[in-house]
Amino acid sequence: MIDRTFRSKHSTLAGIVIILCLSTVAIAASGVSPTPKEAQALAQLKGKITGQIVWESNRTGQWELYTMNADGTGARRLTYLSQRRDPAAYNSYLRPRISPDGRNIVFAYGKRHGPAEVWLVPSRGGEPRKLTVGNPLNWTADSKAILFVRDAHIWRHELATGKESQVHPVQVPTDGRGGGMVGAVRADMKAAVFRTTRRNEYFVFDIGKTVKTMGGCEPRFSADGRYLYWVQGPKDFRIWDIANNKEHQLLGVPPVKPFNYTYCPTVSADNRWLLYGASPGQHSHDTSDYEVYLQELKDWKPVGRPVRLTFNNRTDRWPYLFLAPPGSRNPWPDGPYDVAGNRLTNPPPPPLAILTFPRKDAAPDWGG
Repeated sequence: MIDRTFRSKHSTLAGIVIILCLSTVAIAASGVSPTPKEAQALAQLKGKITGQIVWESNRTGQWELYTMNADGTGARRLTYLSQRRDPAAYNSYLRPRISPDGRNIVFAYGKRHGPAEVWLVPSRGGEPRKLTVGNPLNWTADSKAILFVRDAHIWRHELATGKESQVHPVQVPTDGRGGGMVGAVRADMKAAVFRTTRRNEYFVFDIGKTVKTMGGCEPRFSADGRYLYWVQGPKDFRIWDIANNKEHQLLGVPPVKPFNYTYCPTVSADNRWLLYGASPGQHSHDTSDYEVYLQELKDWKPVGRPVRLTFNNRTDRWPYLFLAPPGSRNPWPDGPYDVAGNRLTNPPPPPLAILTFPRKDAAPDWGG
């Protein structure tokens, strides 16, 4: 460890080391500046929506969680799960989901090639912790328990006690052991949907079987459980009105060239906002330049142009949007996202953060 006394006596040498470190961080970060239209859209969005967004990114070399205010301000890194180039680091979907009360975030994690695990981190930041083995699906409506898949069954994990119980005796179309599982369960626990072999399966527990199959992937339910939406294919999100058995396109080709190769949709609890990832025609979910976009909805149709929220040429995927109750103040850290400088506000210090300051009182660049 380099202490302050050493740095004061060897400022020249430290400056050289700092420059080299900053150069490495800048290369890893690969941040880009917004276009004038993108900057204007961000400015117009500020204050229009209150809540929190969480997503996963490999911009530091490993998959970590990042968060920002719902209007694109106050972006910061949320987790430090593994060291750079850790050969045992988890390399599958984290798929974070914020609890209905906004206090916690559940996500999948574990060791590479090991069984998926259910992990939890406070939405305002803190130490992530493992809860159990399995693949997380959803929160219960009261935020007191997490629903997850293990051994082809849906389980319930109580946060207060750690008690676990099977929700239904019937088996579902996946065992939930491997990382990268994609699926969701309704908060009322009446039905679930899973991505299986090249299709989505809508599974009803009372019947104990799949009653509808769809093409595509990445299925999710609306918060009220009345709608199911998914990626039919790039540039084609679909939505299904379950009770009325009506299906239509939710989002076609976004008017934001070249970032209109769309994936990873999630809809806010009030069905008014669609959050998704988009790349410039690239399909890899591990290496493509997916960016996070926010699209306003009315009656399940796009209103206006989507707003770009991230500016980094690594992979930003699986964004999730939580809306704060109407009239409530923003409970998360304030502060602008310096998109031009590609800096995040209020990050927790990483190991050897002492080497990331080019001068006294300068803003650190955390590779965001």
